[in-house]
Amino acid sequence: VYYPNDQGTKLIAVKRTVTLDQQEKYTAAMESLMEGTTEKGQTNIIPKQAKLKSVKVENGTATVDFSQELKKNFVGGSTGETMLVGSIVDTLTEFPEVKQVQILIEGKKVETLGGHMDLTQPLTRMTDLLK
Repeated sequence: VYYPNDQGTKLIAVKRTVTLDQQEKYTAAMESLMEGTTEKGQTNIIPKQAKLKSVKVENGTATVDFSQELKKNFVGGSTGETMLVGSIVDTLTEFPEVKQVQILIEGKKVETLGGHMDLTQPLTRMTDLLK
């Protein structure tokens, strides 16, 4: 999973071991990301109120659906939006079979979270954000 650094300039990889019961690995990875970080030098970007509705992977595209709180409770400018979207995209594209990520809110495509990034199309791994 990936979290922004304190300066909001890069994403930092955090290795986590997740237990899979009835959920699959993509959902487990997203839930782990949404739990947040307590590591020094990292910050949480996904609003606490946001809920993960589903994650589906088909033909190399992960479609991740969040509750409306992801957008409603998002605070931050263009950097914050880049870090939030990047943490989701780069966490899911860590799986080699996932080539791109489509973010949905309440099952629908949205134009943007905070007005800075186009979310209408699936996004590929954001390698420029990685340390």
